[in-house]
Amino acid sequence: MFEECILVLNLSKFHLVLTMMLNKSNNTEKQYCSA
Repeated sequence: MFEECILVLNLSKFHLVLTMMLNKSNNTEKQYCSA
């Protein structure tokens, strides 16, 4: 999960789009990165 967090920081733009598409899974990942 940590590796994915780093990828999110690097591809925040891409993650934003993924979050909209997969709000279910991405929502949890976003919370982990934010925390």
